[in-house]
Amino acid sequence: MEQPTTTDGEAVADQSGSSEGTSADQIIAGIQDGSLTAEEERRGGERHPYSGRVAIVLINEDKQLSMPMVYQGVDISGGGLCIQSRGMLHTGTVGAVQLRKSSGDLVVIGVRVCHCRYVEKGMHHIGLAFIETPTSINRKVFNDTNGRSVLESA
Repeated sequence: MEQPTTTDGEAVADQSGSSEGTSADQIIAGIQDGSLTAEEERRGGERHPYSGRVAIVLINEDKQLSMPMVYQGVDISGGGLCIQSRGMLHTGTVGAVQLRKSSGDLVVIGVRVCHCRYVEKGMHHIGLAFIETPTSINRKVFNDTNGRSVLESA
């Protein structure tokens, strides 16, 4: 598996202002700096709560990007992220998520939809595996018509 990268294409240190940071921040930093690289090492990783909102842009079969969609996070691990949605996402679909670290910084990380499971009352849990960020996705695709991230404007 290729090493996951951010849209900046470089390692970015955790900017949470604390050497400890939250577990979610540590996972995000590990994905960014490449310290979480082996799929076997990440797959069974411990899950940590991640209740923040998450923006997603997906790539369709024609290589076109979707509009950014905002979902509720459930949890995060070294291998991926679980989000909650009223709708389904198709397994195998590739794209990227924009996450907010506890410092307020926004990061973009590539994802692939691994599973979509019905939970209850019309809600689904969608499993997203972290992958290398597709080259067609950059920070700007997460902006609204005013140039602000959809996470800022929603």
